[in-house]
Amino acid sequence: MKGVKITYWITTGLIALLYAFDTFMFFSGKKEVVDSMHSLGYPTYLLAMLGTAKLLAFIGILLPGMPRLKEWVYAGITINMVGAIWSHAAMGQMDKVLPVTLILVIAMVSYFTMHKLRSAKAS
Repeated sequence: MKGVKITYWITTGLIALLYAFDTFMFFSGKKEVVDSMHSLGYPTYLLAMLGTAKLLAFIGILLPGMPRLKEWVYAGITINMVGAIWSHAAMGQMDKVLPVTLILVIAMVSYFTMHKLRSAKAS
């Protein structure tokens, strides 16, 4: 069970760090971020909405307890990553599909190890 706990915290920490970084980048208004959104065909105002969602996910994934909230956080992360994969693929940006897919896989490992820890605690 120690390995599951370590895996959970490593994957959860990676997702949290990524979402903290994304939050900063989305609110920064940096030219690279704006250009990236435009290359996907999205308007600039979407950065504030996604930045807010990423900030809430960052907070929610690290909050102790609150199992229902965590389910929503992981659902939001999954929707965000599937949307990013789809958007990059649709625009022919295949070089960006693999990194985003890797983030989705890391989030899934975090999610499943969270459930494994919860089950072990319940028994």
